[in-house]
Amino acid sequence: VLVITIIVMIILAAAIILSLSNSGIISKANKAKADNDVSNAKELVEVAHSEWLLMTADEQTENGGSFVNYATDKLEKSGYDPDKYILSEEGGIEVCVAKIGDTKYATLKAAIDSIAENNSADIVIINDFELKESGSISANTVVSIDLNGCTISSQGDAIYNYGTLVLKDTSSSKTGKIIAIPDESKYDEKYDVNKDGYVGQWEVDEFKKYFGQRINESSSEEAKKFDFDGNGAINSRDVNFLKQHYSVAYAVVNSSDTAVVTVE
Repeated sequence: VLVITIIVMIILAAAIILSLSNSGIISKANKAKADNDVSNAKELVEVAHSEWLLMTADEQTENGGSFVNYATDKLEKSGYDPDKYILSEEGGIEVCVAKIGDTKYATLKAAIDSIAENNSADIVIINDFELKESGSISANTVVSIDLNGCTISSQGDAIYNYGTLVLKDTSSSKTGKIIAIPDESKYDEKYDVNKDGYVGQWEVDEFKKYFGQRINESSSEEAKKFDFDGNGAINSRDVNFLKQHYSVAYAVVNSSDTAVVTVE
């Protein structure tokens, strides 16, 4: 009886966790915590700036010689990661979204716009964020975006690619992702044709091989998998289905015939 009771409790617990995950409660709770951390960090920096202004020149020298150094020390001692914020000598604080080398940026657009045409750069994402401004990768420009375990969410097209974009995640957790469709329940396993747990470039490349074909009894089993709506033809309707389930389809748009997006 005890064993059966434990099994039932495990099943119920799993069902509750799954229900919470699907409803987005967990992700909302994580976002609320992140927002609260940002709010507390900003308040801490505001207080630190007031303290800084009341210090004598000698006291300021003893406390790092600049407000940025002083505030950075304050953030570290309070358990915050200063690398996730952009501080200014005037007392300003912004959330750092991305870095190129040691340079911090408050938006991904700002980071992308800083890359000159015909150059290359590695952008490392520092915080989870929602894309609200479009950025354009210039022609003949190679940009690598390291998700670094973070999540980029987008309500629509956000990165217009005229060059080469490489998406990767070098974090140990490998949890970095782009959520282009807010409702994750819209993702369907059948669009992951090669069953690798990711609807990505492989599906796009294979789809191109069968685009325009009519599906009948003599069609290969592989081709049939790409007739997503089952109407007997692989056409633009199926393109839309694939786009909706491709993990970066709405967040990244190839804007020229020579543009390339790869996922490592």
